[in-house]
Amino acid sequence: MGKYVLPIPEDSISYCRIDPSSSPAKAMGVYLELDLEADPPAVSIEHTMQIDGIPMRVWHGRVRRYVLSPIIDAVEFATDVNNGAFDQLLDRIAAGVKIEWDGNNWVGLAMLDAENAAYELQERLDEYEEESMRSGEVGGIWDAASWWINITIAAVDTGITDETTDDEIREIAEKATHSARAEKVVLHDAEGYLRYVRDELRAKKEEEEGR
Repeated sequence: MGKYVLPIPEDSISYCRIDPSSSPAKAMGVYLELDLEADPPAVSIEHTMQIDGIPMRVWHGRVRRYVLSPIIDAVEFATDVNNGAFDQLLDRIAAGVKIEWDGNNWVGLAMLDAENAAYELQERLDEYEEESMRSGEVGGIWDAASWWINITIAAVDTGITDETTDDEIREIAEKATHSARAEKVVLHDAEGYLRYVRDELRAKKEEEEGR
């Protein structure tokens, strides 16, 4: 067991969350944060929306923030952190950042070794994204319309007909969303799209009956 601990996520795509402030849907920003004011220093995973500002403790360097890709294997990463894979780098950063009063704010000032360790840490974090991309999986956020390609495929795949109720669609969408996560995909607006599919099937049937 390492010195730094992260919760083990529910599944491998847990760090990929839809940013409600984005249109079209994009993933929230994901960061590994090192809190230098904690005793002892501690790490956490933080998510941010496009419209979020930078927290003051991050701005002043008392919390150090490192970018993570939302498509990395979250379970693998958290397990690596907990097993001590980043202990030495995190220790160097913690030891090399001095929190001092600059006359206006308490700020974290990084010494050269801490800056070097931070650079090495970010390179290590980037490797997780490269590994995910090499795997060839389609992971990330997918709009439901793109996931199913067209109405016919969606209807066949889900069993939706012109008579499917809203409650049934809600249940089908939940199951589809869960199944997609097994393929490292976060579906956006599955329920809304499947309602659209049902409504289009109804309209087509009514048109055919009216002929």
